[in-house]
Parts: sequence; structure tokens; C-alpha cells
Amino acid sequence: MYEQTMTESRNMTLPEVGHLVKILREAHGWTQETLAEISGVTARTIQRVGNGDSASVDTRRALARAFELQDIDTFNKPHDFKSEEDFKKEVEDFKRTNLVLDVSIARKGVDLALLAEICDIWSFDQQGGFGINDDIDETVAELFDYLLEYGDCVDLYSYSQKRGVHNDLGSLIKRLKAVGYSVCFARRDTKLMNERWKDQRAWSVSIGYVFLALMGKEPKNVVVPKAIKF
Repeated sequence: MYEQTMTESRNMTLPEVGHLVKILREAHGWTQETLAEISGVTARTIQRVGNGDSASVDTRRALARAFELQDIDTFNKPHDFKSEEDFKKEVEDFKRTNLVLDVSIARKGVDLALLAEICDIWSFDQQGGFGINDDIDETVAELFDYLLEYGDCVDLYSYSQKRGVHNDLGSLIKRLKAVGYSVCFARRDTKLMNERWKDQRAWSVSIGYVFLALMGKEPKNVVVPKAIKF
């Protein structure tokens, strides 16, 4: 048994065409002027298409050729779109299996230190969704190790020693900022239960999520699965 997905076949609306052209252009790293030069249409036309205004069949074909799409009528012909009912179901499934957490940027070392004092479990993303060179990778690993070690023995630190931790973490943050990266973090409070535990009481925990992002492109939210495997 399987559920049949309901679709409707229709042409893209003008705003949809404009949005897709913008996505493809930015994915190639092109300006509107660059796309105009490659496609052979005017920059004004590219701007109009991006704004969701009408364009001729030939203009749309020229854009498809510029993007090297296999079908030059990609922007002209009908496509299958999911029905509103299926779309709503996917949204419900997403909400049922995932959580959306607010993301903060670590401006100072104290931001991460306070996180370490609260969190019981960590999720570190060393790559941040993109490749980083070995020198930066070493700094990131040093930052993550520091957070783990500090979190494990924070009760042993005096107030003056904690200030030293703030300075050390701040220095690591600055090193990453100097090469164009921000340290981002999010926190989640939840309860864990395992059927194999003799004591069936739930364990209240705080989970810290720490990752890198390119400066100026830090996300406002991060998606994490609701289910936690351990």
C-alpha cells in the first residue's frame, strides 16, 4: 500500500519564474548584468523577469540556454506541482519530526561559556555545511574541545578563573572572525528516556548546538530532529 501524491500540471506563475531565475543566477554567482551578457538579453529585461513581470518565449529560452538547462522550454511549459493538501501534509510531517530552534551568534567568550555551564549534551558541526581549510579546522576543534572540558568541570572554577575562560573563548571567536566565520549556537531543553534503563524516570537535559557560518550569512534558525538517538 502507498499513498498517491496528488499533483496539478500548470505553467509557473510570473513570480515563480522570476524567483527561479534569481535562484539559478545566484547559484552561479552571477549578477544581473552577467546573466544579461551571457543570455544576450538586456539587463533591464533580467530585472523585469526577476520582479515577476512578463517575458517573451524567446527571452525565457535565452535564459534557459544561459543556465545550460537541458530543456530550453523549462520556463515556458507546464510542470507538475503538488496539491495544497499534499503540501500541508508535508508541513505537518515536518513539524511532527523536527524542531526549529532560534540561533544566536557568539559575540563574546562569555556567550559560549554560559552555554557550556548549562548544557549536558553537545552537537558540534565542524564543517558548518561548507569546506574549511586545515588551519581553521584546528581552531574549531580547539574551540569545541574547550567547551566540552569546561562544561565537564565548571563547578571547580572560581569566579576569577571563569573570567579567564571567557577571555580564552573570546580569543578563539576572534580568530575565526578574522578569517570570515561566525560561531553560532542554539539550545534545546528536553527529556530523555530509554526503555533499557532500570530507573524509568525521564532525564531532563539541555542540548547545545554549535556550528560555524559565514559572516553576514548566519541563519536565524536551525532545524534539528525531535527524536534523539543514544
